Amino acid sequence: MQADSYGIGLFHTLTAADAVTGYKGLGIKGYDGSGPVRWCLDIIHRSGVRYQKQELVSALMDPEFGLPVARSGHLDASYPPETMENWVRLDDEGRTGLIELRFTTRN
Repeated sequence: MQADSYGIGLFHTLTAADAVTGYKGLGIKGYDGSGPVRWCLDIIHRSGVRYQKQELVSALMDPEFGLPVARSGHLDASYPPETMENWVRLDDEGRTGLIELRFTTRN
């Protein structure tokens, strides 16, 4: 199984998302230098659909099949906190890479 098909499978089987988009984001405040490579994933749901954040995060952090990442408590102060309510950030121990999961609802 290729890494890219594994990622697609996670979103298809563990979330009820209608769409997932992603891009390489800019650096964020609070990290050394220009910061880690930041991958932003927008996980978009219809109104009334539960996000299943914990299920996705658990799979991404799985000790056997997941990535070597942990939850990051650091949030970028340039965003208003209420807009980040449904964001989860995962980074590696060396703080060289960051995955930003952004759960949103669109009607």
